Amino acid sequence: MEQWAYFLAKPQDNQKPLEPALKENQGIMEVYDMLQTFTKEDSLREQYRLREEFLRAQRTEALEYQRMIEKYQNALKDKKAVQKQWETEKKERERERREKETAFRERERERKAKETAFKEREQEKKEKEAAFKQMEEFKYNSILKLKQQEISLENIADILSIPMEEIRLLLNE
Repeated sequence: MEQWAYFLAKPQDNQKPLEPALKENQGIMEVYDMLQTFTKEDSLREQYRLREEFLRAQRTEALEYQRMIEKYQNALKDKKAVQKQWETEKKERERERREKETAFRERERERKAKETAFKEREQEKKEKEAAFKQMEEFKYNSILKLKQQEISLENIADILSIPMEEIRLLLNE
């Protein structure tokens, strides 16, 4: 089989003797003799040579065509792989963007909650300070009214249940 493949693949010049390795095959020898008889005339030999050249060119073109188809198919596979990779990367980037947005919104909610809590504490503090100031003013006014009625500081402390030191501080004495 190898000898036949070698014999058929290589154009034969019948003016040269057959290669020794191929002479052992009886079938090849018969075909070789027929070709020698067929190609005795120059015009027939030229037709045979042209036919061989045509067949060789046809095989070459067929191989080139096959290679081109394979290259095209490989290019399509590569293109699909690149597109798939690009789509995967795009989905990954989109997922990361959504995660970042979600994290940003969560941080923003936490910041607003802290800010609201801080404002509420500040408001409570202001309200307590205002209530404390109002209470101090009330104590001060009460002490002044009682003092205007000429009640002693010790009695004022007992009436209002306020320590004596606090009364002196309020009156700056």
